[in-house]
Order: sequence, then C-alpha cells, then structure tokens
Amino acid sequence: MEALDISALGYALLGLIDLKPSSGFDLRKIFAETAMGNYSRSPGAIYPALERLQSQKLIRDVVENSAGLRRRRFYHSTPVGTAQLSKWLSKPIEQSDVKRGAQELMLRFSFMEHTLGAERVVNFLEEFRAGLKTYLSGLESYARTNKWETNAAVGPAGA
Repeated sequence: MEALDISALGYALLGLIDLKPSSGFDLRKIFAETAMGNYSRSPGAIYPALERLQSQKLIRDVVENSAGLRRRRFYHSTPVGTAQLSKWLSKPIEQSDVKRGAQELMLRFSFMEHTLGAERVVNFLEEFRAGLKTYLSGLESYARTNKWETNAAVGPAGA
C-alpha cells in the first residue's frame, strides 16, 4: 500500500466513518459537540478533507433517502480506508510522538479498540507509558544538569 498524505483531521474523519457511516452534517455535529473539535469544526476544513479521503479511495459516499423529501450523502469507509486506518493505528510509538504528538496518540487511542481490539489497546498504553517514563527521565536529567532546585508544588527555582 502506497504512503498517503493524511492529516490528523483526515484520520479523525476516517476513524469516525469507520465506526459508523455518517453524513457531513453528522460529522460536523460530532466535531462541534465533542473534543474532536480540536481538529476542526469548520465546514471549510471538514468537507475538503472528506473530498481528499474520497479521492484517495479511503471513503465512498452513498446518497440515501431520509425523512421527507431530503436525500442525504453518507460516507462509508472502504476496505482500503479501513486498512489505512489500521496501519496508522498500529504504528509503533516513537519518542518524538511522546514529546510533540500526544494529541495524535490520543486520537489513535480513541479509535484503536474498534479497529484493532482490546489487546492492542493494552499494548499501546504500555508503549505509551514506557515512552512517557523515558521522556520524564530525560526531563529530570536536564533539570539536574542545570542545577534546578525542584519542588513539586513550585517547580524550578525562581519560577
């Protein structure tokens, strides 16, 4: 499978659609009412991201009749989309992810059980904990090297 350029917003949309086929309106509502709003709640970002996912054949749309005369476009994950989501969720955690990508790690965590199962979630959390311990150890070493006086309630001397 070729490497695709998918943003965090794209993965958030792909994960939500993989959980449950949804309309653009439904997805916007989720982004507006939940922590997913960190990625975007703007239709000016969500709809173009959906179009990119469609052009990459990760999702497909189906127009369905709904109540009254309205027809709604629902997005469904494709087998390629589910495979790409699974590949992204399965990536090993690297130290750079722990230092600068915790938000993406939490996004991966939120879709992991549905796609990969509970056992992989536990392994992921163990990897994350190990990465955090390594990061914390590095921060403590840095503080000692720079002779910071640390106090849990106050922080570095002079702060």
